[in-house]
Amino acid sequence: MRKDTYQEQDEYIDLGRLFMTLWHHAGMILLCGVLCAVLGFLYSVVFITPLYESKAMMIVNPGQRDIVTSDQINSAEKLVDTYSVIITSDTVMDQVISNLSMEHNYKEDVKSVGVEPVNGTQVMEISVLATDPQVAQKVCTQITQVAPGVIVQAVKAGSMEYGYGKEKSKDGMVE
Repeated sequence: MRKDTYQEQDEYIDLGRLFMTLWHHAGMILLCGVLCAVLGFLYSVVFITPLYESKAMMIVNPGQRDIVTSDQINSAEKLVDTYSVIITSDTVMDQVISNLSMEHNYKEDVKSVGVEPVNGTQVMEISVLATDPQVAQKVCTQITQVAPGVIVQAVKAGSMEYGYGKEKSKDGMVE
């Protein structure tokens, strides 16, 4: 008989009593919430280094400019993967580091450099993640200036350009 009484008590929850208990400790609950928020803010300010991202888009040109066929566009789309490897290679990055005189602090400032195709097109997006927004922007800009020359020299096919509507020389380089 005692078991049945215990089970009946277990199934009954007095919501009024529960609410009053929570209300009685509302100050402590509020204090704990504020304390956790302050500690989280302090942790993020002191221990987490902010990262900034700079992005640029480049387009892979199919080669000849007079008549562009679908085969040339398809090959340009496939070249994006090859160009991505070349852009993140030491050849390009060493020249970027040298141009910006960043030999001593490149590894600390720049966290990552990535190149991704944009929706399967012949356009690729270069992104630089750094601890300083100006460094991210300068490295990204420098990559867009250095990469076309290195790529054309390495691949010996097609060309690439940064931005749209800029003046280009005969070899497809941006001036």
